[in-house]
Amino acid sequence: LNLDLAGVPVQLFVLLAAVAWVAAAGIADGPLPLRRWLGGLVQHDPWYALLVLALLVLAAFLRLSRLDELPAGVWYDEAKIGLEGWHIAQDATFRPMYSEGTTTPAAYVYLVALAEGLIGKSVLALRLPSALAGIASTALVFVFARLAFGPRVALAALTLFAVARWDINFSRIAMQGPTTPLLTLLAAVAAV
Repeated sequence: LNLDLAGVPVQLFVLLAAVAWVAAAGIADGPLPLRRWLGGLVQHDPWYALLVLALLVLAAFLRLSRLDELPAGVWYDEAKIGLEGWHIAQDATFRPMYSEGTTTPAAYVYLVALAEGLIGKSVLALRLPSALAGIASTALVFVFARLAFGPRVALAALTLFAVARWDINFSRIAMQGPTTPLLTLLAAVAAV
């Protein structure tokens, strides 16, 4: 088996190492009864489950509706990220660790590159990673609050986060802002 890993970004190795580390910690803690854990997230009350689903659909609608049109135009920072993502998607030798357009590590730009590679060079592809991060964060707020505080607090947290103006705003522009709550909530859920 001859693997050529020269074109694989280093961030991918770091991400895989982090996932392996968390998985190893989970295995060391003992097996997790996944069915009981997932079943505990949503009560057996069908109205509760329906309300959770409706709030998640609302969150997705607010973050995805007319994403290619609103906000109007593309900001300079968004354009720089899109161009870097397109460069990554088109040139197998271009694998930056640092994004000059965002002056941060290039991990977010790789998500944009993936979207542009799948959808094509468009405003929708440019903004989709942010919108998906916002939707995932909304779901993770519910998961964290449900595990940590119970069903009522989880429903309240989900409701507030689904319509939070700041998260909707940042989820609709192609910048890495929505990844902060996403990664923070992932860590919080892993810690509960």
